[in-house]
Amino acid sequence: MINPDIPYNSIALVYDEFGLDEFSIRMIPYIKSILGIKSFRGMKILDLACGTGSAALELANQGADVIAIDSSESMLKLARKKMKASSRKVKFIQADLRTFEVDGSFDLILCLFDTLNHFIHINDVRNILTNAGSRLKSSGDLVFDLNTHYGFRKNWDNWRVVRESDRFYSIWDTVYDTKERIAEITIRAFSKSKNQLIKAAEVTVPERAYTSSEVKKTVKSASLNIVEVFECLSTKPPDADSPRNVYFCKRAWGI
Repeated sequence: MINPDIPYNSIALVYDEFGLDEFSIRMIPYIKSILGIKSFRGMKILDLACGTGSAALELANQGADVIAIDSSESMLKLARKKMKASSRKVKFIQADLRTFEVDGSFDLILCLFDTLNHFIHINDVRNILTNAGSRLKSSGDLVFDLNTHYGFRKNWDNWRVVRESDRFYSIWDTVYDTKERIAEITIRAFSKSKNQLIKAAEVTVPERAYTSSEVKKTVKSASLNIVEVFECLSTKPPDADSPRNVYFCKRAWGI
């Protein structure tokens, strides 16, 4: 079984450097708008696959009581370091999303930045949603986003980009197998030192595109209901050309 989260240990150093924490931060006001929430103050929120903690800390800054989970200790080390440098408080926990245990129930559970695509076996996705859903309050919301088949074909099929900062140089290569619906991204990062490039990290991470019917079936099997689906960061219903969709779910009635 491929464990998709462990490779992120090796790129934790450059995760924020190249803005990989920015998507989840952008999602915060969007989710607030869709849910019609005036404020996160007083809400209990669970952030799954929190990475370096940027979104979790922003939610805490807005008054939420936040618990954040990630399987990468390297990511969490950076998250805790950022927390110490701020006045915000978040409980960071290292755990597997499929089997995590946490006390209490939550008003809002987030699983953002195509986290579920990283699990290429549908049973893993079901286990994550079931586990998360069981932690929702009866009126709570679970929000996740997914890259689509179209998005992978458009943005990941034999694509290369070079990203550079003051401290690092990196090469990003992606491929997409349209038949198997498996994408892979390989990230090679180099630190800059005295006009030399020294390899700092290299990782290849797979993702799977799930069909709409697979998602609906899996959500239902996790005792959840899909309340709304949009093309991500919009209020537009998804269509065949939507690169990423976001799902707003609640516990199934009577569960």
